[in-house]
Amino acid sequence: MPPVGAAGFTGGWREAAGAYWEIIAIDARERWVKIDSSIRPPRQPQWPFPLRPMKRTTHRGHQIFSGLLACGLLASAITVSVKLGSFGERLFQQVDPSKSIVDPPPGGLGLLEQASAATADLNGPPVWESVKAGSRGPFQIPQVYVDGDVPTKVDEGSIRIDSLTGRHIPNSWFLENGMSPLEGNVQFLDADRDGFPAEDEWRYGTNPNDPNSHPPYYSKLFLKQFVSVPCRLVFKTFTGDVRKPKTWEFQVDTVDIRQPTSFLKLGDMVPNTSLKLDRYESKEVKNAKIEDVVDRSELTLINTETDEQVTLVRDQVKNVPDVFAVFDYQWQPAAGEIRVRKLQEFGLRPESSQDSLYRLMDVNESEAQIRLPDGQLRTIGHDPRRLGK
Repeated sequence: MPPVGAAGFTGGWREAAGAYWEIIAIDARERWVKIDSSIRPPRQPQWPFPLRPMKRTTHRGHQIFSGLLACGLLASAITVSVKLGSFGERLFQQVDPSKSIVDPPPGGLGLLEQASAATADLNGPPVWESVKAGSRGPFQIPQVYVDGDVPTKVDEGSIRIDSLTGRHIPNSWFLENGMSPLEGNVQFLDADRDGFPAEDEWRYGTNPNDPNSHPPYYSKLFLKQFVSVPCRLVFKTFTGDVRKPKTWEFQVDTVDIRQPTSFLKLGDMVPNTSLKLDRYESKEVKNAKIEDVVDRSELTLINTETDEQVTLVRDQVKNVPDVFAVFDYQWQPAAGEIRVRKLQEFGLRPESSQDSLYRLMDVNESEAQIRLPDGQLRTIGHDPRRLGK
């Protein structure tokens, strides 16, 4: 029985005057009373709340339940013992060596034969197997390969785009060349390490797996900048005997190059330029305004680097600019800038022979025209992928 004495306590039993009393409540003074009797035990606390008497009872029902439970546990233990004994007999029984441990199914293969067949299948070429419509099969075949009920190479599909032209590269081209169109940046991979990515090989119809089959090297050439350096010349005077060319001397002034005035003979170079005096022709033109003839003799110069001819008319300013093309060569093993003067020859690595030289024929702000080693002309434009960079 819980201790008595805490104010507000309820529940519990207490023995007094030959009977058990149910404690309903206890007040602060720790008194108790009997519910239907005025008898108060001597020297006991007084409880001002009613108590209900309860007679002693036997727990025969609990005893019966406990007995039944014990009988059930005993029966279960006997059953487990019997089963363990029969399991041991089966575990240690004699095995007949002439019999296979695992009998193959009727008309089927044993485990060893099945393993051998599976190994042969793995080492053999891949074989597509039919799958249900809408399913990707047991190996999670990517949807891009699925065409109807049977996974096939999709000839019409394309998920990769040529970065230069914007054209779609067919999935079938990647698959036929041992590449997966699902692989990230597959169009930029260089499988044969020839300096040309897969998209270049597709664009020119070459084999991406053969280093000897690749696009032409000039395909990696792009115009980066057009440069024009002004070089203004003036044919001022002529001295000497007209009948004796060896006595001729010409005054050619350079407007954009500050240097002393010089008198040159045929075959001489204009100082600090690549121009050489080639020939002279005396000409006179009648001027109607002044009713007199004017000297309009012509002095022809040749650019020794480009073989280009320039004609200077006496007393007229002629601009003979130095024109350059700055190319961006993107073949990775030798990538960089190439500066070429107009009509000058140049080479592209790894081509190094004299028979593989290119020539810059013309150039302007938007494009350049080059002559290939075989004499054909090609137009080289800017790389649209790098415009504005």
